[in-house]
Amino acid sequence: MSAAACLRSLFLLLIAYLSLGAVNAHACTATAQDVFLVGNTTTDAACNYNTIQAAINAATCPAGTRIYLTSEVAYTAQHLAISNKNVSLIGRKSGTTCGALTIACGLMFPCPTAPLETISGSGHSGDSVITIRGASNVTIQYLTVSDGHDSSSGSGGGIDYDGTGSLTLDTSTVSNNVAGYGGGINVKATGGPAELHINQRTLILSNTANTSGGGIRIEGDTKMTMNAPFTWVALNEATSGYGGGVEVLNNATANIGSPGYVNAAVIYDNTAKYGGGIAVTADAYLYLYTTDPLHPVGIDNNTALNTGGGIYISPRSPSGSDICADNFRITNNIAQEGSGLYADVDSNGDGAQISLNSNSLGCEDRLATRGSVACDASQQCSIVHGNYAMDVGNGNAPTNGAALLLQSGNILYATKLDVRDNHGGYALRELGNTIEPVFYTTVALSNCLFAENSVSHELILSSDGNAHLNLFNCTFAHDSIGASRVIAANDVLALNDSIIDEGTTAALVFSGSASNLSNQYNIAGNTTGLAPGPTNIQTTPTYVDPTHGDYRLFYGLQGGTLVRSAGIDYAPPLGGIDIRELPRDQTISATPLFGKRDIGAYEMQGVADRIFIDTFGDQVLLAH
Repeated sequence: MSAAACLRSLFLLLIAYLSLGAVNAHACTATAQDVFLVGNTTTDAACNYNTIQAAINAATCPAGTRIYLTSEVAYTAQHLAISNKNVSLIGRKSGTTCGALTIACGLMFPCPTAPLETISGSGHSGDSVITIRGASNVTIQYLTVSDGHDSSSGSGGGIDYDGTGSLTLDTSTVSNNVAGYGGGINVKATGGPAELHINQRTLILSNTANTSGGGIRIEGDTKMTMNAPFTWVALNEATSGYGGGVEVLNNATANIGSPGYVNAAVIYDNTAKYGGGIAVTADAYLYLYTTDPLHPVGIDNNTALNTGGGIYISPRSPSGSDICADNFRITNNIAQEGSGLYADVDSNGDGAQISLNSNSLGCEDRLATRGSVACDASQQCSIVHGNYAMDVGNGNAPTNGAALLLQSGNILYATKLDVRDNHGGYALRELGNTIEPVFYTTVALSNCLFAENSVSHELILSSDGNAHLNLFNCTFAHDSIGASRVIAANDVLALNDSIIDEGTTAALVFSGSASNLSNQYNIAGNTTGLAPGPTNIQTTPTYVDPTHGDYRLFYGLQGGTLVRSAGIDYAPPLGGIDIRELPRDQTISATPLFGKRDIGAYEMQGVADRIFIDTFGDQVLLAH
């Protein structure tokens, strides 16, 4: 063996020596955690305890205690109680005895990618599998927590945390648990703040809440963070209440930025009466954002029996219930009303505040501190796609619900929003405030695209009270619309710098005071309802490739002839960015109409040079 090979072998042995250690020795110091091993104390003298509960009871180390679970015993009929403890419950590889050395994974040795042991409540009912109280910091690692059956009015079938401190799950699964509230996990801050960390390779699967919070329920001054990859909240159910996947209530905060599990959205295929995916109720907060540019955060394929297929949010009175979302996907969800998003109202006319890709409420600044990043250009982001308004309790009968519905008093600010291929009564419906006339419902959309939706009524309806609807630099194209108008509003409407390409369907009907209508620099297939004058023109734009969903305006050569779509260099400059986050006010043609700003969702960017110019009669884009 060469000298270099010998040195390498000695180095690896040294690393192994430093990484391996018998874990049955008590090691508690002011800074070092104690270590306990659970196994068969009768046949294996290296084991400290033969039950998990005995090890928990003995854990007194201020720095914390790591409790390793071997497969020498079966952990069934478990109902563990942890109170005022700092402990970690850690699974060990099947077949490993208490006396076996433990490898410190991560640097030289791969870490487990799935749970190694199971703590099961099977054989015991009426309790959570793990109950945590007092000032406790608990970590669950390499474990499955399953088959807990708390009472119909109890909380946390798998894990019930009621106290102050933290609960962390890492490479663990919480599955097949049942409770009244928080079927999988219930975390309620009591006596101080609490934190829930859903770390990498952690799955919350197939849990049931008889009322609310099928997968996870967080309450009070609790902050949940779920940013890590390979995390999944899926196949959970809240049978008669809120939040099939996650319920966030009473001042709690959910930070969700995980790319999800393999190719599935992080919040997937959950069911509830209200808020199939997520319910945000009673002054709570949801932050939804992307942390992996190639895998945007998603809420997909969830079902609400009543309202809010993807997300349900209740009023913010007196101080909360806000949503800040950026670079997200709300797709393929189902509800009778608000299949993608439903914002509710209370008896005082109070609503929620919702910011989508907007810095209203300071959202973009707050999301940046949580790890939010922009999506890669190859990914579809900030989309509300493929949601269906239907009644699953009535044979999936179609309803007149909207993909996005805001009840009285709610506020929605959104930009760079792509709303496509939704089915129902409306793509967006805004109900004005009839309860408290001093306040009004507000919807403000800019740089938005509505395309290929199939609706039985108007594409967008703002009605029934005090409601402000502001649509700026948006494209409405190729939707199937059952009403005789694309947009209808009755109070305050601003429709500017936009494209209404919906064939012969009238652009809008406005029944409010003329002084409350602002519309200019628009083009439409049918300008009925738009203010007469030179800035609103009846014409049809030319797109790059609408057959494949590309609604950029065309500027280039077709068969050797220069084609410039209507809407390019159409309106006065105002700055800002378009739906792709590209700069506005780019001059493409030599003869701007009213200014150099393109109308609609896209601002075309000039191409500096071309090597090949339409030699074979193919299309050549001179803008992108």
